[in-house]
Amino acid sequence: MKTSDQSNIETRVTQSARPLWLAQHVDEITALFESRALLLRTSAHRLADLQILDERMDAHLDGVRISGAQKWPILLQALDEPTPALIYLATIMAVEARDTHRLQQLLALAETLPELRSALLQALTWIAPDFTQPLVQPLLNTQSTFCWRVALHLLRQHQTHADTLFEWALSQPDQGLQATALNATAEIGLMDLLPCCQRLLQSVDPEIRFLAARAGVLLGDRNRSLAMLREIAVADSPWQYEALSLLTLFLPVPDMQHLLTTIARQGGDARILIQLAGMLGSTANIPSLLRLMENPAFARLAGYAFCTITGLDLVTQGLEVEAPEDFTAGPDDDPEDDAVESDPDEALPWPDVKKLAQWWSQNGAGFAADTHYAETRYLFGGPITRERCLHVLQHGWQSQRRMAALYLKVMAPASPLFPVDVPAWRQQARLDGLSVPQPNHPYAPAHPSTAASRNTAPRYSPELPRR
Repeated sequence: MKTSDQSNIETRVTQSARPLWLAQHVDEITALFESRALLLRTSAHRLADLQILDERMDAHLDGVRISGAQKWPILLQALDEPTPALIYLATIMAVEARDTHRLQQLLALAETLPELRSALLQALTWIAPDFTQPLVQPLLNTQSTFCWRVALHLLRQHQTHADTLFEWALSQPDQGLQATALNATAEIGLMDLLPCCQRLLQSVDPEIRFLAARAGVLLGDRNRSLAMLREIAVADSPWQYEALSLLTLFLPVPDMQHLLTTIARQGGDARILIQLAGMLGSTANIPSLLRLMENPAFARLAGYAFCTITGLDLVTQGLEVEAPEDFTAGPDDDPEDDAVESDPDEALPWPDVKKLAQWWSQNGAGFAADTHYAETRYLFGGPITRERCLHVLQHGWQSQRRMAALYLKVMAPASPLFPVDVPAWRQQARLDGLSVPQPNHPYAPAHPSTAASRNTAPRYSPELPRR
């Protein structure tokens, strides 16, 4: 039998003999974890970029996987000196090894330190469903509301129709459970739970009211939920931008144009208004975007909005220019300069305004010719159809891909929301499955038949949590 002194000696020997190559894999995963988070929230990246990053990530994960027990002295730092990247890596390794004890430790740590929860959920999103599906019922069998939320997150990722469980979660007083269930209900497409979501429009918690409105419109409600979104959009709140972004998809174009004009006259944030103009996809905003490109502070963002509508690529089509010589954004080497914020448009190209104005004068009439009614929205160079959205999901920039996923949801509320943040190969497999030729119907908010999606969706009837 080993004494405690012997165990301590062996631990120190193991740590000192820790292979350098393993530490390098861990360091690379840490860097890629941060790069991936940045890629998903910025505009200037495509699915192909995510594919390259994810393949690098998985290659380094393989390096950790094959190290056997050697990895745990490093990964156990996640318990002593936790960082999001280490929690992410340790969770992947614990789940794939079916190491229940270590997973329980990681769950307890994330429950105690909320700043680590996102990393744990990102890890569970990365892991193949074959490993995470067996975790759902054990998580529901605990006495922890956090573990219940993790179980709901997994069902959301698996796009599973666990209607009874989500209905139960929506009725609970815990706002964390309600929030997770609202997101899952909307993104899976649980049409029968729309009344449950609508009841939460009366919640005293403003975040729950917003999430209930979001869920409602994604499930096809164009009355109460849309009215709540409009109420949130004109108020000063943390959810104002998200509410406005959703309204660009669901409000008629003239109504949204009027709302944007009102916000502009009230001194609204110019950057937000430019982004919303690109999302709305109305060619009526093209002249304003061309004028804004003359202002270095907004040029790149306005150029991006212009390209979101028209489908141009400034770089490959020779429509970019060098940055103005006197332009500076973000921190520099001057110790007396108080600027500490990074340049939010750093990854975006500078538009050649003269060439773009000329291009529009020659090609703008083609957009007008495609307009069958006054409310036509354009995305990536064409009216919004199912095929256009699939094309954008395959070839568009990340923010455009998020829009395309939402437009597909608008067309078919009972269908699951396309996940633009899961591993790239999983997205590609889903795109391959969706790319079967179907009728080319234009964008139109409507209630389609839900029978087909319900018949093919995975179903699950878990036992409800018990106190």
